[in-house]
Amino acid sequence: MTIETAVARQSEAKRWATVAIVMGCGIGAALQVGKVPIAASMLQQNLGVDLAAVGSVGGIFAVLGLAGSVPAGVVIAAVGARRVMLCGLAAITLGAVSGALAPSLVALLASRMLEGLGFLLVMVAAPALLDRAVDVGARDVTMAVWSCVMPFGIALALVAGPIFGGWRAIWWASAAFVALLFVLASVFVPEVASRSGPARAGLMQEATALARRRTPALLMVLFALYSLMFFALFSFLPILLTARLGVSSQSAGGLSALAAAANVVGNLAAGNLLAR
Repeated sequence: MTIETAVARQSEAKRWATVAIVMGCGIGAALQVGKVPIAASMLQQNLGVDLAAVGSVGGIFAVLGLAGSVPAGVVIAAVGARRVMLCGLAAITLGAVSGALAPSLVALLASRMLEGLGFLLVMVAAPALLDRAVDVGARDVTMAVWSCVMPFGIALALVAGPIFGGWRAIWWASAAFVALLFVLASVFVPEVASRSGPARAGLMQEATALARRRTPALLMVLFALYSLMFFALFSFLPILLTARLGVSSQSAGGLSALAAAANVVGNLAAGNLLAR
């Protein structure tokens, strides 16, 4: 083996290590979505809140995503995807710790705002890092796998949640997991140069103009309908299984995780069909 070959293999290994860690960061962010449904009954009992309040705890992420995705893209273009992702991981960790210590629903909602901000930053920055880290030929496959991050993270939370004795323990565990990801990303994920050059001041205007075009606007509506169905189902499925059908919390988590994991199969199948 020549020195050039060894260097090339080492570079390729580092590249895929970066991809794996960034994917893990996405899973860690998605866990913050999935932990609310599986902890819903615990939240009701411990904080004395109704199902609508539990829905508010979970729905904050969707509202932040709607309002903040384009501004987050502007920030990424200005300061770099790696820095933004690390800030997002830090915000999730601090938010989860604050939530674990929250004495009331108001404090928990405030902590979820911080978690939601971190979730938004990670989920917008990570694809940018993946796009710039892999070769053009591997981009489609990488993005197909990335599309599985959200359902996989939610399914993981639904399966692991019942193992813990209470919702605060779930919050502590999620904080520890994301803190570990922060350390790994800090050490192993390099900043990568943008394919599109420096940040553009007109990104917000370009996004607005794009939304006004017919085809992108239609795609946005279709994805919004899919998201409405997805989050409505998985935000309340575990508690409905336990409250209406008498399923145990562990079985409800497993059944809900199985439904979420079906999205992984669908996403990979879609990626395979697109490649053909």
